Amino acid sequence: MRLFRKRIENTSYPVYKGNQKDFNKYFSGYARNIVQSITKKYKKEIGKCEHCGVSDLVLDAAHIDGRGRKDIIVSILKEFINGDIVEVNLKDFETMFIKAHQPINQTIKILCKKCHRVYDNKPEEKLDRVSNKKEKTETMVHKTTEKIKVGKLVKSKMEELIEKDLLSDEEINKLQRADYSRQTLHIQYPLLRKARASDPNNIPRYWAGTKTIRGNEYFICSEWYEQPSNNDRPYFLNWYRKLLK
Repeated sequence: MRLFRKRIENTSYPVYKGNQKDFNKYFSGYARNIVQSITKKYKKEIGKCEHCGVSDLVLDAAHIDGRGRKDIIVSILKEFINGDIVEVNLKDFETMFIKAHQPINQTIKILCKKCHRVYDNKPEEKLDRVSNKKEKTETMVHKTTEKIKVGKLVKSKMEELIEKDLLSDEEINKLQRADYSRQTLHIQYPLLRKARASDPNNIPRYWAGTKTIRGNEYFICSEWYEQPSNNDRPYFLNWYRKLLK
């Protein structure tokens, strides 16, 4: 059974009192959210899978073997356990949990989802197999990207950039300019067009429907070409990869 109460002395932060199993059950997700928050900047700085080197796939923050989220939780709770009962101020726990991830490069590996799955199953042995296939993996990723039509590629990557909040306010403003979009992306119209109250769901030269970016609604340009004399793909991918770094 788990109990929550507020410590009377010197703080209004809630306190958990109960067994360790229930703490892990109810606070594992909370701890996962903290990890996502403290690794967001680090993941962007690394910008690629630290094992296979892939940079244009979604990246995960993986705990190094022996320094897993549950390992850290258990280590912290040892200081607050009396018999079978844990009693810990949640603010104290959060502070200690964040501190336990420092230095972050000794606690976290940045991995693509494939390498992350392999690492979770067998940290070193299976990752060595992945490493031996590094060139093959990168080639396959490149070929997969090349097979997707440029319009579909743009849609997919824009959704990723929006979801990860990688478009700064400055970049959003630039993308609403025809000159910047022409110079950077090789397209003839602004990549983004801010929606107006009077706009229908479908406007010329933009995909139907809007996307919410930092609290505002935008249409995304649909005019993309991939011909020998007019190929927008490499311009878009170059811009996209810079934002991931």
